[in-house]
Amino acid sequence: LFTNWWLGLVSLLAMIPAMYLVFATRNQVRVVNRDMSKLSAMVNAKLAEYLSGIGVIRSFGLEKWSQDRYDDSVNEYLGSHLRANALYSWSRPLISFFCSLPLVALVWVAGHEILAGTLGVGIFTAFIRYADRFFNPMQMLAREIHLIQQAITNSERVSVFLNESKENKVLGQDGSLDAIELNGLVEFKNVWMAYAEENWVLKDVSFKLTPGECIGLVGTTGSGKTTTVSLLSRLYPFQKGSITLDGHRLEDFKRSFLRRSFGFVSQETILFRASLRTNLTLEESFDEEKIVRAAELTGLGKVMRASGMTLDSMIQDGGTNLSIGERQLVSLTRILLRDPTLLVLDEATANVDPEYERIIQDALKVVMKGRTCLIIAHRLHTLDICDRILVFKNGQLVEEGTRTYLESAGGAYQDLVDAAARSDDYLE
Repeated sequence: LFTNWWLGLVSLLAMIPAMYLVFATRNQVRVVNRDMSKLSAMVNAKLAEYLSGIGVIRSFGLEKWSQDRYDDSVNEYLGSHLRANALYSWSRPLISFFCSLPLVALVWVAGHEILAGTLGVGIFTAFIRYADRFFNPMQMLAREIHLIQQAITNSERVSVFLNESKENKVLGQDGSLDAIELNGLVEFKNVWMAYAEENWVLKDVSFKLTPGECIGLVGTTGSGKTTTVSLLSRLYPFQKGSITLDGHRLEDFKRSFLRRSFGFVSQETILFRASLRTNLTLEESFDEEKIVRAAELTGLGKVMRASGMTLDSMIQDGGTNLSIGERQLVSLTRILLRDPTLLVLDEATANVDPEYERIIQDALKVVMKGRTCLIIAHRLHTLDICDRILVFKNGQLVEEGTRTYLESAGGAYQDLVDAAARSDDYLE
């Protein structure tokens, strides 16, 4: 501009079309990249789903069905790439053309002034060199802006995860009680809980567990059994009432300590691709003697000897190289090593054969000894080891007492027993 303000102004004005095109296509670039990112995730998710369910697919002869569905996902992903290529096929060449406009404008304007004798060749040559050196950076800038749009699109998926509410916001400030000896005295007082506002899952629930007591929770699906035990380890907040452990409010405990104090055994055992030792200890420091002793107490040691398995044997993802019964024994041994004060059992013997069910029942007696236990019961015979039974219906605790008392009362529990008699022992 200081050398020749008129040519400088012409050069700057000639940049406007390129910058306008980059600005005008930014939303389209973001949309096509968002589609590619979303559909790529769907393709990978579907592939993982079919690989994990390959046994079911082959058993039911669903190879063609799964192949067709996977092909549809791949074709959608391919279509998103073609739409992106269609956009880039005209926008990028056009941006390159517009980036060369300052050079064209200079030749046109300065050429006339040179012919008219009002501009020197030296100044014209200098501006041509300026424009030439300006062309490549402008092109790179346009491309980088498109790349930035792609990065923003990819970061959106990450930001959705990162922007989820943290535990301190959902559950409140973490407590301070830590590393104290617990006896296992649990009390619910008029507890109300809803996952969504005013959609109550638990309604005015009150009960008390004494240390070492074994309680069975029964009820139809959705009656509030699982929610009740989830509140104990503070996985979810509750809106009304209070829950205490050994006389202390749950909110006063450090969440990490509270969760270490609970042992949870479900029908689905989570095992990792690692050695059996790592799956048992979860990288905590236990000497081998203690691990072996725990395995013998639960019956896992006997199973290991029968199958030739050692503590250094590799466990596949999800424990796919173990039977359901073996996976449950690993889970019970893991809990025995951690020595929790309270146990939550969600029908740990479901889906296992009679031989392993007997072994697991014996292991449960070892693990439960001296601990407060809550058993979510789906089958009648699971209640044989319970001191008391809590009966849930539509989020309310409608009955409680010993099995004999509830059977004689002829209420909601007896309705479940009658239904179980018609459905092969299942209470739901």
